Amino acid sequence: MQFKKTRLLLWLLLTIPYVFTYFHRVALNVIADQLMADFALSATVLGNLAAIYAYMYLVMQIPGGALVDRLGPRRIASACTFLLGCGSLVFASSTTSFMLFTGRFLVGLGGSILLINIFKFQSNWFEENEFGTMTGIALLIGNLGAIFASRPLAYAAENFSWQIAFMTIGFLSIIIALISHLTIKDTPAAADFVLKKKDNPKTAKNAASPPVNGAILALRNPHIWPPFFINFGVYGSFMAFSATWGVPYLMQVYSLTREHASTLMLLAALGMMFGSPAIGFLSDYLLKRKMPVYSMLILYCLIWIMLLAWPGGKLPLVLLYPLNLLLGFGAAAIVPINAYAKEISHPAITGSGTATANMGSFLGIAVVQSLFGYLLDLNWTGLSINGVKYYPLEAYRLGLLLCLVCSLLSLSMTVFLKETNGENIYYRLLKEQKTDGKSKAYPSN
Repeated sequence: MQFKKTRLLLWLLLTIPYVFTYFHRVALNVIADQLMADFALSATVLGNLAAIYAYMYLVMQIPGGALVDRLGPRRIASACTFLLGCGSLVFASSTTSFMLFTGRFLVGLGGSILLINIFKFQSNWFEENEFGTMTGIALLIGNLGAIFASRPLAYAAENFSWQIAFMTIGFLSIIIALISHLTIKDTPAAADFVLKKKDNPKTAKNAASPPVNGAILALRNPHIWPPFFINFGVYGSFMAFSATWGVPYLMQVYSLTREHASTLMLLAALGMMFGSPAIGFLSDYLLKRKMPVYSMLILYCLIWIMLLAWPGGKLPLVLLYPLNLLLGFGAAAIVPINAYAKEISHPAITGSGTATANMGSFLGIAVVQSLFGYLLDLNWTGLSINGVKYYPLEAYRLGLLLCLVCSLLSLSMTVFLKETNGENIYYRLLKEQKTDGKSKAYPSN
């Protein structure tokens, strides 16, 4: 009983800075027009500002996964959360676009491997059949940050200043970093618990210490690339809309207020919040990964098709409420895919394995957000109001088409998934590769 209570409390502590990462991920959506006006930013530059966060995630996934495997959750949590806090403070105090980019860079660097760190902690403290559920709950908790970055941030931006919110997040992050350094334990043994996990003997093989070439081993695993591209398509399209361009789209195409538009984007976050634990639990309960991912992606693609195919190109406002909710729910397909990535990776390098798959998420964010902004600028008619560029419906529809293409890419990748039945199948896949004479592409150590 004490063991379960301890692991849950430590796990919850690790999820708090993850909430902050979601806040930063989504916040630019709400204050986009203010940043464009205050710092004279074009849509392309704003897209790049949003994307630099994702580029840092992308660059750090492989080395970060190796660091998590080597250093453990405690040191990673404290150092990264401290960097996250410093970046938030720099961003809040910015007087130039260079300071904005510097702050965003530090936020991205600090937040880049916090989710991988949670995955590593879960691998150390939880059973195989609990991983999907805990991942889903982690994403639910993380999406609280998206909620704070919607209507509450919009209210603060309209009535006070957006800088106050970023200052608060910065100071809280530094406090949490200190608490994490003092309290987090990497493994049950480090917390003086003596117990034996119910691991399959094959998955326990070589688990005592990570291989020296763990990052290379993860990259050379051919089965890691379908989840990589699924994450690319889903998260890239979802975050481009819900975290950067959704609010400007609703304000300019539907003439909504900032708070009204933020409320609609809040529904997308709520959809992912509730979809993540639901699909995570279902996937663990059924001990299946492929079918839940496929089903969620079908729903996700249908929502994008509706947004684009509606006569006249503009959905009635009343339909955007359920569709935004369902869009977020469908995007929760990334929950079982992260569990899948762990289960097809060498058991000693689950940090590097999940990091490689997760790298696709942030490559997707970086590429799709920037391309969306580029498409808007490419089709700008020259209209500006109070220093903010206004884009026509046709420009936004091109961005939505980009999101649909990305979602269809993700759906196509499900063909290459192998069913794991909720177990680590790395050695089974390795045996199959050797039988096929392809073992050089899939090393065992």
